Amino acid sequence: MDRPARVIYLLGLAVAVAACGGSRAPTDEAESDRRPLYKRLVLSLELLPVASRSGDADAGAGGPVALWLIETDETGSTKRVDLGQLPGPCTMQRNPPGVPMKPFFTLECTGGAGTRVRLVYQRDQLIVLRAPGVQGDELDFEEAQRVDMPIGVRVLTE
Repeated sequence: MDRPARVIYLLGLAVAVAACGGSRAPTDEAESDRRPLYKRLVLSLELLPVASRSGDADAGAGGPVALWLIETDETGSTKRVDLGQLPGPCTMQRNPPGVPMKPFFTLECTGGAGTRVRLVYQRDQLIVLRAPGVQGDELDFEEAQRVDMPIGVRVLTE
């Protein structure tokens, strides 16, 4: 190979290496915030009694309860997300079989007129659905809240 052909060959090789190297920078700040720092996320729910003005907090007595989502990553660190209050007492099921929409959790609260809650995972979001009454149609559920989950993470329940 003569000198001009060798220079052109080396320049072409350098351009090819430069074009293939490195990773793509995030184009959106929100996208970079939701990138997974871990591979697995475990979700659990916590029902806590809401203290009344008199100071007593007894969820078993049928008072209101606060619903919290707890996210635990593979390093053991946790994040708590407030999902609102419900009329207690409430019963909870994890991954109930045969329920439409395949929710991670279902809750039935019998206080007052009653409330049904489902937590459904869809496209990197946990969707909280609520319906009035203890019994009713599947079409009664309305979206109450969305919680963003990290992109590409395997979500489990506990």
